[in-house]
Amino acid sequence: MTHPHGIITYVPSGQLNLPRSYLTMLKVHTNHVNVPDYNDGVITWTHSPPDSVIGYTKLKDNFVTWSSNVYSLDYMVEYWYYKILPSPTEYEWGGELSIAWDQTVQRMCLVVATTSADTDYYFGLPPAPPYYWAHPV
Repeated sequence: MTHPHGIITYVPSGQLNLPRSYLTMLKVHTNHVNVPDYNDGVITWTHSPPDSVIGYTKLKDNFVTWSSNVYSLDYMVEYWYYKILPSPTEYEWGGELSIAWDQTVQRMCLVVATTSADTDYYFGLPPAPPYYWAHPV
């Protein structure tokens, strides 16, 4: 099933290329009403207090899986939409995608942000295999 891609702003630009290996955390920067959960590349957005709106942001599988491949920001998101239950209608939604060093977790993060953001949530991305960065003796 095809979902709406989303309306996404990329900072500094969608053509920014970076190795996946540099990113170790996902930082979701959102407003205090949105409560994100992350599992297998999908951010599920619910509200607090709960209501009938639910959102989904899907990162591409080959980006989520650790690799030394290089990706551009405009490649990383598969879809970003919301729906108002019980209706199955999907509405295009989005926000901002960037990368940043985060002082709180001391890690390089892929940042998924929504408007009026005032709260941060952190999720780990799959790490390098053991001994990948080790040098032979």
